[in-house]
Formats: sequence, C-alpha cells, structure tokens
Amino acid sequence: MNMSRTDTVRAVVPDVCLALAVTALELAYVLIFNADQPHDALTVGLVLASALPLVAWRRWPFATFQVTAWATIALAALHAPHLGLGPIAGTFAVACWSRTPARRVAAGMLLVGVWLVPLLTADAAAVPRNAALFAAAWILGALMRERRLTTAALQARAAELAREREEKATLAAEMERARIAREVHDVLTHSVSVMVIQAQAAQAAGSDHERVSAALRRIEAVGQESLAELRGLLRRLRPGDEALSRSPQPGLDRLDELLAEVRAAGVDVSLAREGPVHAVPASVELSAYRIVQEALTNTLRHTASPSATVVLRYLPGELRVEVLDEGPAEATRPGGVGHGLVGMRERATLVGGSLVAEDLPEGGFRVAARLPLPTGP
Repeated sequence: MNMSRTDTVRAVVPDVCLALAVTALELAYVLIFNADQPHDALTVGLVLASALPLVAWRRWPFATFQVTAWATIALAALHAPHLGLGPIAGTFAVACWSRTPARRVAAGMLLVGVWLVPLLTADAAAVPRNAALFAAAWILGALMRERRLTTAALQARAAELAREREEKATLAAEMERARIAREVHDVLTHSVSVMVIQAQAAQAAGSDHERVSAALRRIEAVGQESLAELRGLLRRLRPGDEALSRSPQPGLDRLDELLAEVRAAGVDVSLAREGPVHAVPASVELSAYRIVQEALTNTLRHTASPSATVVLRYLPGELRVEVLDEGPAEATRPGGVGHGLVGMRERATLVGGSLVAEDLPEGGFRVAARLPLPTGP
C-alpha cells in the first residue's frame, strides 16, 4: 500500500531526529568532553558515519547497522574517543525490522564485535558492559518486532472479519430481495389469474346481472386482499419499518380461503389431510402455502382442468404436499424452466426439501413437495 506524503513525513521525521540527536551526542563527546585530544578530519568523519546513517534505520536496518558498526570499529582501531551509540541503535533496528537472514548475520557480527572493540582499545573491562548493552538492544528490538507482527496480524484479521460481515450482509440483502420477489410473484400471478378468469366469466354472463355482479365482487375481494398483502411485503423494503414488517405470513390455516378463490374461478378443488395433523414451523407453512398457491395458479392459467386435488400428508419428520389437476394441458403449459416451477422448487429447497413437477401418464399434472420437519430436541 502506497503511503501518502503526509504519512511519509510522519515516518521520516522521528528517524531524522534520532540521527541528529545521536550525532550531536557523539560530536559533543569528542569535541567538548575530549577537547584535549587531537582530532583530525578522519576522526570527525568516522564519528559522523557512526551516527548519521540512523536516518535510514527503519528502511534499511541491516545496511545502517553495517555502516555504524564498521565506523565504530575504525574509531576503536584509531583509539579515538566515541560513545558507540550508533551500533547499539543499529542492533535494535536489525532485531526489529530486518528479515531472518540479515538478523543472523548481524548476530554473528555482534558476537565478534563485542570482543573486537575492547581488544582494539585494550579495555577488557568493557566486554561485559558492551555485551549487556547490545543484548538489551537486541532483546528490545525483538520484542518490538513481535508486537508489530502481532498488531499487523490482528489488524489483518479485523479487516478480514469486516469484509466477511459486509459480504454476509450483502448476501442476506440479496436473499431477502429474492424472497420478497418470490412473494410478490406468487401474490400477483395467483390474484391476477383469478381476476382475469372472473372478468372472462363476467363477459360471458352477458345480460345476467347477478352473475356479472358476483364476478365483479369476487374481483374486488381478490384485488383488495392482494393489495393488502403487497403493502405488507413492500413495507419490508423501507428502512425503519421493522414493526410494520412483522405482519404474519399466510400459512396452512388460510388454505380454505385460497381454495375458495380457486373454486370461484371455476375449478372444483378439494383438500385432503392425511395423518395426524400437527403444528409445523412457520417457514414450512409459508412454503407449503405458496407451493399450493402457485400450483393452483398454474392450473388456472395453463390447463382446462375442471377439478383439482390438494393433499397434505403429515408424516414423521416431514410434510408432503401434493397438487393434482385432471385437465389436459394447453400449449402454454409451463415446462421445467417456468418462473412458477422454479419458484416452487426454490421454496422447497429453502426449508431443506425437494419438489417434483410432472405430467401424469393418464393425463393431468402433478406437483409434489417433500418438506422436512424438525424431529424434536
């Protein structure tokens, strides 16, 4: 990731200040505290070389350590006064920011340098002190390295979790939109089909005002019911309408109303329940209701069936839904790619079930869904 100019300046300024501070201490030690000793240009140059490279200790830690260490060894060989702060800071930099091969080389150089400088200066008593200083710098750098790597790992994990949350939220929103689209499709196709059939019946009634009025009343009732259901669905798309979005969804207790609408549209539909009837989860109820609704809508739209049968089988661990019509298929009978059949299969899959839609050998059409039920604690 590229750093902005402001970030670059913020990273460089502390390094420049460190290099200048160490340089000032080294020069003060040589020129002020040891003013009685002769100083030539080489000595001053080596003092500068042992401190100024710290300006790059974060970017090139191993090179910084090499330059400051060799400059300090040269000062020791010349018996020139110096503090040796540059190699100590360079040791910290290598332990903190260098890669493993560079750290190994630097560690080897330190083992030699801790003994070499006191040997050149004939100051054997400095060996324990130098070893303690460089060991402390190395340990501190290693601890800072571990902390930095841990922080980077935590930040990467936090970014990954945030990305996963965003992806899950996006997926949930897409699933909710798809669910609402299925709901709208089911409501509209069934209601419009019923209203079209009632309108055709009103036209066929001619001057029979009673039949025309009955058909119009049925159209009005179906339209009002559809509008109410669509309003409930659309409220869920508006932010802040959580309370309004909790309106109950249709379930198996409303099948009688659905069948009454289909009967009014001209199809004699019957309902049979097999097995001990018991409560099922709301999600399964909604899927079962919508499957029956869509199957009967296809019967109204695509067949000339005079009758249909809906069967609910309550079995251990599953609910089976079957819708059969007995009429011959028209040319517009939907195949396996119709939106209605796709929607029914999706509803069965959402609750862990399956659905089969097929023509019957003896004529007619069959929709059969298997919807699993919880088996208990």
